[in-house]
Amino acid sequence: MNNNKVDCLLLNFWTVQNVGGILQAYALQKIIQNLGYKNKLINLIGPYAASNHKKGFCTRFAKKYMDITAEYNLLTSVNELKFLNEVSDTFIVGSDCVWHNWGHGFLYFLDFVNLNKKKIAYAPSFGNATYNECFNYKARVKYYLDTFDNISVREDSGVKILKDIFNIEATQTLDPTLIIEREYFDTLIKDIKQTDNNYILNYSIGVKNDDNYYKNIMTKISNENVYNFTQEKLSDINVEDWLVKIKNAKLLITNSYHACCFALRYNVPFWIFEPYGLDFSRFESLLGLLNLENRIIKNRPNDFDLNEPIDWDKVNAILAKGKERSLKWLKDALDAPKDLSKINPADVIIQSLQEQILDLKNERDQQNILDYNKNYRKYVKYKILKNFVFGKTRDRYKNKQKIYYEKVKSARRIKRGVAGV
Repeated sequence: MNNNKVDCLLLNFWTVQNVGGILQAYALQKIIQNLGYKNKLINLIGPYAASNHKKGFCTRFAKKYMDITAEYNLLTSVNELKFLNEVSDTFIVGSDCVWHNWGHGFLYFLDFVNLNKKKIAYAPSFGNATYNECFNYKARVKYYLDTFDNISVREDSGVKILKDIFNIEATQTLDPTLIIEREYFDTLIKDIKQTDNNYILNYSIGVKNDDNYYKNIMTKISNENVYNFTQEKLSDINVEDWLVKIKNAKLLITNSYHACCFALRYNVPFWIFEPYGLDFSRFESLLGLLNLENRIIKNRPNDFDLNEPIDWDKVNAILAKGKERSLKWLKDALDAPKDLSKINPADVIIQSLQEQILDLKNERDQQNILDYNKNYRKYVKYKILKNFVFGKTRDRYKNKQKIYYEKVKSARRIKRGVAGV
């Protein structure tokens, strides 16, 4: 019996040194605790966070307020994640843009979770309204999505992607920062004193000051009292300071999704400009739900009225209904028993073989196994083509034939070993 067992384990982006990422993870953990489930956040450090994780503001915040697992490093010990199956029978992925293809493989589709465990997706995002991945990648995603027991996504565009591409019916739910009681955030900042509330907060991520689009927006507020806050400043301060700056602002100008969420929580008027690296769909989905699409600055970056009001009574009423609906979905997903009858015996065998392949110490051997069909086709291709050319070209094709044959032979040898032959 594992004495460290918990009711569920959560996987999201809280380690990437992004203030929105850590606050949505904090919110989701508290929400699930309030629903009566003991949980921990998986402390997964990837190449995007490993360099500054130890001293980062997210680590400081997590140590103070969150319950996390031991550290797992994506670069060196990803195979160890499967041992978390001994810690919990339920795994939850989300929220944030964890289903965008950032190059993390299929971790955020919970590929390391055993098939007899319950898998829940709470409000993950694909990051964009379209899904243009290659056929092989989509096929793998489809395989893992079909192993989930319950799937909700954050955007209506995500619902459409799941339906149109993966033939999966999903529910749209709100980001955790929008459904947790606001008192949890107020408690974080109760000891921070700030009397100034006559400023416009400019919080930007990944923006260059010489970008003409951005410059036009800044020109609009150039005569105002502006506090410029960038993601980089957070390395020297705390998440709580960021939260206070939003709460006390008279207006927010931002391209951050979670800054927008907290403006909504604290009823701070805001304008949204072009996000970094992703499209507007995250904002369009949320603000469309609240009838606030007009707060998005698109093609005319200096054509907006700083003082245009927001009807907060209507906004808060819609959010209250969305919160109730989202909490019910999450509670029902957590309370529902795992349906073991849906497990395909063939999938159990496939997963076992995949785990044995991943256990191979030699990364080249792993890759040869995964690329077997591709390598075999190339081997046959050059075996045939060399008979129709001469000289250096023939020598080059013979060399390529040899290279791919070695990869095919290596994969065949490993497959025989894995299968116990």
